[in-house]
Amino acid sequence: MLPIPTSIHQLQADLMEGRYSAQELLLTYLRRIAALDSGEGGLNAVAAINPDALFLAEAADRQMAAGQNTGILSGVPILVKANIATSDSMPTTAGSLVLEHNYALRESFLVKRLRKAGAVILGKTNMTEFANFMSYRMPSGYSSLGGQVKNPHAPSKEPGGSSSGSAAAMAAQLAGACIGTETNSSILWPAQNNGVVGLKPSIGLVSRAGMIPISRTLDTAGPITACTEDAALVMNAIAGYDCNDPATYILKNQETEDFTRYLDTCYLQGRRIGLYHTETFLTDAEQQDATRRLVTLLRESGAELEDNCCLREYPEIKTLEKYEFKASLNYFFAKENGYTLRSILQANEAYGKAALRYGQDRMEESEIGCSGSLTEPIYLKAMLTRAEARRQVTALMDHKRLDAILCTGGITDIAPFTGLPSMTVPIGYRADRSPIGCCMMARHLDDARLLGVMYAIEKRIGFEPLNV
Repeated sequence: MLPIPTSIHQLQADLMEGRYSAQELLLTYLRRIAALDSGEGGLNAVAAINPDALFLAEAADRQMAAGQNTGILSGVPILVKANIATSDSMPTTAGSLVLEHNYALRESFLVKRLRKAGAVILGKTNMTEFANFMSYRMPSGYSSLGGQVKNPHAPSKEPGGSSSGSAAAMAAQLAGACIGTETNSSILWPAQNNGVVGLKPSIGLVSRAGMIPISRTLDTAGPITACTEDAALVMNAIAGYDCNDPATYILKNQETEDFTRYLDTCYLQGRRIGLYHTETFLTDAEQQDATRRLVTLLRESGAELEDNCCLREYPEIKTLEKYEFKASLNYFFAKENGYTLRSILQANEAYGKAALRYGQDRMEESEIGCSGSLTEPIYLKAMLTRAEARRQVTALMDHKRLDAILCTGGITDIAPFTGLPSMTVPIGYRADRSPIGCCMMARHLDDARLLGVMYAIEKRIGFEPLNV
C-alpha cells in the first residue's frame, strides 16, 4: 500500500513526477476503505463507491501523460456527500431508505466543476439522514440507509452532523479531499469533532444546484480537507457562477477569486481579530484552555485583538429551516424524480421501523405546519431578521476594522444564519483523543482572507493529526 501524502499539493507532485499513477493512488484509497471503513467495527463513513472510478483514474493517467490534464485536482480522488447528485452509477440518497434507488437526472454543478479540475469522483459519503432534518431524536451521523458513522479518533464520541461521513473519511485519509454540505453547522461541527479542516463558504460562492436541499436561503456546499491549503484549492475548483442557482449571480461576469492568494505564514501580522465570547457549543475545560492558548498565539503572531465584540445568536434560523424545507424539497424533486415531502413521509411509514427508528417529527412539522408558499408572517419576519443580522455583523466588523471574528465558545449559528463564511481548523486534542478546533467567521465574500488567517494559525500551531 502506498504511503498517503497529507496534502493535495503533495499528491499532485507525486502524480506529475510519476512516483505512482492515479490508478495506483485510487487503489490505495480503496484498500484503506476496505480496511478501515467496511464491515463490523468499520467507520461506516463511505456510503457508495463509484463503479467507474478506476476508468476515470485510467483516463486521468492518460491525460496527464499527454500533458492534457493539468487541473488543480488532476488525478485526486474525491468523496462527495450522499445528498449531492453525480452522473455516475451512484444514487443520490441523502441517507434515506426511500431514496435508495434515486439516480439523478442531471449532475450537480459542483461535481461538474470538480471533474473540470481533474478530480476523480471516488464515491459518496454517509450522512445524517436528510441533513439532520428528519428527527429531533436522530443521533448525528445516522441514516436509515447507511447506518451510523463513527468518529475515527474516538469511536465512543459522536462524529457530528450532518456531513459526518465526509469528516470521518477525511480524518481516516480515505480520499484526497471530501465535500460536505451545511445549513447550520453541518460542515464545521463534524470537521471539529473529527480533527480536520472545514470551510462553510459565503452563500453564493458555490452552486447548490443538484443538492438535495433543506433551505434555499441557508444551504451551501464546502470542502472538508486535511489542511487549509487543500480547502483553498478545492474552493478554486468549485466556486463559480451557475445560471441554475440565483445565489451565485453575485459572481456573474467576473473572475472567481484565487482562494490561495493569502496563504502566508506571516498573514496574522497586523490582522485585527475580534473575540466573540459564547458558550453555546464546545465549552469544556480542555476546549477553553486550548482557546486561551490560541489567543496568546494570535497576540504573539502580531494580530491585534478586539475583545468587545457583542453579538447574539439567532433562533430564527430554525424558522427558516422549517418553512423552507417543504418548499425547497418539493421544488427540487419536481425537476428530478417526482417525489414530494408528503410522498417521502408516506414511504417512510410504509417501510416502518427500518426507516423510522428515530421517527420523522421534523419533517412532519414542516409538511403539516407549513404551506410551502413561504407567505407565512413568521417566516417573512425571520427573513427580515436575517437581513438585519447580516447588516449588524458587517457594521460591527467595519466599525472595529476586523478581518475575522474568533468564536471562543466554539461553533455559532451567526455565520450560517447570515450567509457569512466560517471555518474551523484543529488546534489540539483532549485527553481522550477527541480533537479540539477553533472557529472563525468573516465578512461576506471574504473567504480568501479567512483562509489566510486560518492557514497562518495552522502553521503556527503545527498541528499533527493522530494516526487512525
